Amino acid sequence: MVVSSKKIFFYNSESDKQNADPVLILDLNKVFHVRSVTQGDVIRADAKEIPRILQVLYAGEGMRDPIFLFFLLLVAKNIIC
Repeated sequence: MVVSSKKIFFYNSESDKQNADPVLILDLNKVFHVRSVTQGDVIRADAKEIPRILQVLYAGEGMRDPIFLFFLLLVAKNIIC
């Protein structure tokens, strides 16, 4: 994940990041709210993953109503940031 002043870029791998090939780009102007989740929000998630999941309320291009997106932040020895 790379955060700039206007966008958040999500990558599947370090290689994708080096090739500037994001899997998802979120425009920060369209992000309404970001919060951590509870077990009730993500019923099927492993309890160990709960602290690493974020919920984002986002209004994408051409959307009439905002949608909820859930992101599992993977943390490893070499974090892609």
